[in-house]
Amino acid sequence: MHGKRVTDPQLRVWLAVKADKVEVVPAPGIDVQLIAYPQDIEKIIAFAAGATVKGHMAGKLSDITKEYSDKFISKILAADHGSVLEHGLFTFDLRNVSRALTHQLVRHRMASYTSESQHYIKYDRLMVVVPMGLSVLQSRDFLQSCINAFKAYRALIDQGYPSFEARAVLPNATACRIVVSMNARSLYNFFDLRCCNRNTWEIKVLAYRMLEECAGAAPMLFSLAGPRCMRLGFCPEGKLSCGAVPAKAMGKPVLTWAMDNPPDLKSYVRKGVFFDAESHIACIKRNGGNQE
Repeated sequence: MHGKRVTDPQLRVWLAVKADKVEVVPAPGIDVQLIAYPQDIEKIIAFAAGATVKGHMAGKLSDITKEYSDKFISKILAADHGSVLEHGLFTFDLRNVSRALTHQLVRHRMASYTSESQHYIKYDRLMVVVPMGLSVLQSRDFLQSCINAFKAYRALIDQGYPSFEARAVLPNATACRIVVSMNARSLYNFFDLRCCNRNTWEIKVLAYRMLEECAGAAPMLFSLAGPRCMRLGFCPEGKLSCGAVPAKAMGKPVLTWAMDNPPDLKSYVRKGVFFDAESHIACIKRNGGNQE
């Protein structure tokens, strides 16, 4: 693992129907696992890149040394010659992410996605992801809307309505699982855009967790990955810029900056917001939001 671990205090809860009441209990946080990638990915990319330059094509992959691949990849990244990065495919198992997040995720089209299907799965209990930055009272109202939707879903099913039709009433906050495969070039684009401070907390944490996994698997290959302002030296968002690009960071390796400066929790802290799920739920109930 490289640098600081990106924390995820975002509240996730299970909604479970018991005796016509809905019980609210804490649920696990986001889970990101890199489950498959070529073990010699950096050598493979250096091997392929060598084909473009006379005298640099290795006879076989085993001829490629780490020193050679590091040197070649650093030149490729500096020149932004991204086509050879497409030789490396990385597959992730992403769990406990909201349907709102997956709708953002699939906008990255150069990838393969297989997600949990609400057509085939009938929910006896539902995990929901609570947006960051809500006050306790706002969280109460948000959870109540999710509870109402889940009750409607269960009522439709109890009345004989097909679960794959009843799913239409479920909220975007519903948590799910999705398997994603991207090549290294597409991952660079994903990190460029989704490590940016302008994103929602959930997908930003996802991006940094995926970057941590990639950096651990192929440190040289992803040595320049992170928010694109770090590589460009300026923010291309214009008036929408968060204004957080520190000029002094430009002389450092981007990965070092990115891993030393994970998403800023302070920008999401408001009075009454708890980063401990049990305390959060208890406080919601104390403030008139008894979810049972």
